This record gives sequence, structure tokens and C-alpha cells, in this order.
Amino acid sequence: MLPTPAPNLVAVFTQHLPAGLTATGLDDARLEARLEARVSEAAKAWPRLEVPVEGFVAFLAARLLPGVPLEQGLDALHVGDLLLAFACSRMEPRALEHFDTEILAKAARAAERMDPSAAFREELAQQLRQKLFVGDAPRILDYSGRGPLVGWVRAAVIRDALNLRGSPRQEEGDEALLNLPSDRADPELDYLRRRHQREFAECFRAALEALEPQEKMLLRLHFADGVGVEQLSRHYQVHRATLSRRLGAAREAMVKHTLRLLKERYKLSPEELQSLIRLMRSNLELRISQLFQR
Repeated sequence: MLPTPAPNLVAVFTQHLPAGLTATGLDDARLEARLEARVSEAAKAWPRLEVPVEGFVAFLAARLLPGVPLEQGLDALHVGDLLLAFACSRMEPRALEHFDTEILAKAARAAERMDPSAAFREELAQQLRQKLFVGDAPRILDYSGRGPLVGWVRAAVIRDALNLRGSPRQEEGDEALLNLPSDRADPELDYLRRRHQREFAECFRAALEALEPQEKMLLRLHFADGVGVEQLSRHYQVHRATLSRRLGAAREAMVKHTLRLLKERYKLSPEELQSLIRLMRSNLELRISQLFQR
């Protein structure tokens, strides 16, 4: 259980806000009450965890986005997941146990189609634990809390699983874009994957860079950070249907721009382009997520 909230959480919170984000104009009493409510919510999610409440509040503050109303940003955070991440970063034994059973066990299923063996699964888990929790700057501190922790860990599982399969380091990013597991076996797509691997990855990355900053941020939040459409619609203060259209438009822009570049640079045949469309739309979300994880 978290300790009883300290009396000056607002001071701790405001001291650790990102540059460009302030609590100006927000009533201290109201902010204090909101912080206590969010801390209590996190504690209920993991009642056996013990961490310093001031440290956790500072951890929450650092994950807010400039340009978003402070209370709105605070309300959107997955505080239960953030409490677990914070406790894991402190190597709290109970937190690490919860992470293994409640988060890693679920996220690791994403790698089963690559290699279902127990040996591969355990090697992957050990490597992930090492990267997430060990060292002066453990990677678990990169978790933003704007999407579910299990989704964020799933992206890390996929990336590390691809690396464990033996991709040469200099080509690892390109292979990751095409070697994500497909929903079905297709010899034609496998052939295209091998033949046009480098060209596809190069154009796919260029298509992402060609997007407007707002489109890139939207894709990052949804596919890399795992933020759902409902949360994003509140974040951008638009209707859910509007947000879904924006997300779909950004995805479609990536597909079309990638295909245009492939056609212009490599003179692929119409048949090859049609097949590549099918390849791109196979697990497109994971392919976009992989780009942001590089």
C-alpha cells in the first residue's frame, strides 16, 4: 500500500512538470484533491506495493504533455500501470513479480508465432528484464503512461524477439519492418519480402517522415504508446468518429506515399505493387510501431 499522501503534493508535482507546462490558474486545493484521488486509484490497483508517494507524484508529473490542459493530461494517465512501472524501476520485489505474471506473460504471446519454444520464450524474457530494469537509466522509465503498459511491453517484446532471431545489426531495422508475423502464410508475399526488403523499409520510413507532425504524433500515441481512440479523442477534444477518421487518414497516407516512392524509385510492376499493398496492410499497426521503437 502506498503511504498516506503527504500534505504538499502540489509543490512536488509542479516542480517536476515538463518545460512549458505549468499549473498557473489552477486552484491548489483542487489540484491537491485530484492528485490524492489519482494516487489512491493507483494504490487500489496494486495494494501490496510500497513506494514513496512524493516520488510517484513526481513520476506522474514528468509524463504530462505540454499543450494539453494539466487536469486533462493527469486524468488520461494510466496511473495503475505507472505505479507498477515506478515500483519496478526501484527494483521492488513484489512489483517485479507482478510485472512477470500480469504484464510480461500477456505481452510475450506476441512472439509465439516467431518461435513457440520455451527456451526462446525464457531467453526473450530474461533479455527484456535486463533492458527494462537494470542500469542507471532502465528502459521502464521510458513508459509514458498514456497507453496500457501491456501494449508498450508488447512492442518491446516484438522488437527484441526479432533481434534474437539473428537479424544483422546494420539491417535489423529494415528486417523488422517486413518480418513481423503475418496473419496467414502466403508464398508470394514471402518472396516479395525477401526480394524488396531494403527498398520497402527505406520507403516506409521516408513515408513516415513525410507526414505532418500532428499525424506522426497521432500514430506514435496510438500504435507505439498504445493510447486508445477514446482517450485520444478526449486528448484532442474531438469526437471519437473524427479521431478515428484522422487516424485512418494518417495510416492511408503512409501506405500511399510508400507505394508512390516504390513505384518512382524502383520501377516495380503493377502486379508487384498490388502484392506490396497486401503486404503493407498485413499487421500495419505493428510495422508502424516498430518504426517508432527504433
